[in-house]
Amino acid sequence: MLCRDMEAAYEWFGKGLAYDIDPKLEYAQMMVIGYGECMLATGREQEALSLLSIYDDFSNTPEFVFLIGQIYMNNNIYLKAYTEFLKCLSMKPNRTEGVTTFFAYHNIAVINEALGNRDMAIEFYKKAGDYPRSKERLKELLSQS
Repeated sequence: MLCRDMEAAYEWFGKGLAYDIDPKLEYAQMMVIGYGECMLATGREQEALSLLSIYDDFSNTPEFVFLIGQIYMNNNIYLKAYTEFLKCLSMKPNRTEGVTTFFAYHNIAVINEALGNRDMAIEFYKKAGDYPRSKERLKELLSQS
């Protein structure tokens, strides 16, 4: 069975990232992304903003750009989150399916909805295609018409 101890993972990622790592290496990219995801999962949204200091080193990886969008979103910095998710849409797919397509569209829709832009939210939920969470939210919004 897969253990999902995010607290322990957070500690281990932190130790691993204390070493001098090459941002071009896939394992380094995965560690940084895992670390950021652990921060968000353990309520360290503000601490996760510290990953902005390495943005230039990892911004060629769509998963990292998506993570930064999530970090901004979790800190209610919606316009910067929006920009990061839009950037994901212009990137080539990498390891994680959906980061450059339906996940990014879904999060842009969520931001539009949070900002009161219902019509834009509907359009972006539609662009997310068959992503179940988007389909469900779209159905709810359209039933409110």
